[in-house]
Amino acid sequence: MADETPLKPLVRKLLHFAPQTDIADALGLTPVHVNRCLQELRREKLLTLEHRKLVLHNPDALQGIAQLTKRHLHLGGAPENVTRLFEKHEAELAERRAVMQQKRAEEEQLRKSGG
Repeated sequence: MADETPLKPLVRKLLHFAPQTDIADALGLTPVHVNRCLQELRREKLLTLEHRKLVLHNPDALQGIAQLTKRHLHLGGAPENVTRLFEKHEAELAERRAVMQQKRAEEEQLRKSGG
């Protein structure tokens, strides 16, 4: 059985549901496959869809089907090495943006001064 998740009360609420084509694109699947999977989950009474709202009736069962654990979900936050990697990446991006912004400002100055 999958680890208990503190998100259980949250996921039982109504959630805005993206179009199946968007879900398929995000997962690299066909819309037909996504539709068939959702139909199967509805037949098993694990979820319902109404007016673009999704209700998860048994998050624990869905978590078990997906074989997700707290480790997969990073419920305690991302591992420290992953967090450091993302922070480093964000800092590099910010530095590149600053350099590009400075270059644009210099180019604009040159253009204004007629050089």
